Amino acid sequence: MIIINFFGADISTKNKMAVVLSFWDGKLNSEMLQMKRCKDSTAEGLFTALIAELAKSKIPENQMVGFSADTYNTMFGEHNSVSQKLRALIPHLLTVKCSCHSCHLCSSKAFAMLPTLIEEFLRQLSAFFTSSYKNNDELVEFQEFCETAAHSILKPGLTRRLTLQTCAARVMEQYNPLLLFFTSLVNEKPNDSNMKMLSLLKDPFTKCYLEFLVYALEKFNKFNAMFQNNQPLLHELQDYVNHLILDLSRSFMDGAYVNSFKSSPLRI
Repeated sequence: MIIINFFGADISTKNKMAVVLSFWDGKLNSEMLQMKRCKDSTAEGLFTALIAELAKSKIPENQMVGFSADTYNTMFGEHNSVSQKLRALIPHLLTVKCSCHSCHLCSSKAFAMLPTLIEEFLRQLSAFFTSSYKNNDELVEFQEFCETAAHSILKPGLTRRLTLQTCAARVMEQYNPLLLFFTSLVNEKPNDSNMKMLSLLKDPFTKCYLEFLVYALEKFNKFNAMFQNNQPLLHELQDYVNHLILDLSRSFMDGAYVNSFKSSPLRI
């Protein structure tokens, strides 16, 4: 039996812990054991709450063979984390960090090397249209003039930078209508905010960064989508990680050299 643990706050800012059990009964089953509110969000508090739920459901600890959760320090820190406490209690337990969360952290670290102006641009652009029906209606006129699909400007997630891929792709799709829209707007209302947006749209580097985001983040999103599958894919994780690394490496390394590693798995 495998424990899959999720912890976070809902929209009421109350901390809750979800416990999902995966087990084999002729076929693989996954069932929600409990969604529990946790006043103590420390590793000790979450560990105690988890063990209490297992005991309440009369699930023997020796039947646990695996534990998976997000990669926060509380769950997977080197010292005094939930995973460390579980392994001390159940020595045979296999602990595995969430593949999707690890992938997101890698892409976020890489994204931090880009100018912050690009993310700010995408957020300000979406806010400009979500806050005004008038702006949306006027943008539609320029979309029709440019014969571009009348799609809305997407809003990036607050903490999930992988959502920037779809947002950047939408801006690239609507680049000409947006350029004409802000050119017209600056002629009517030449304030600092409008002029800044027009300046960024005219800057050739803005387009380069957006195209790079679409190209690079799409690879991470495909990896994430694969491991959000309903089927167990842990046994294929190394192959997919190898493929992702090799695919990214081809962007800045000699293709023949990178392809030479196809036949031998990378040591990660």
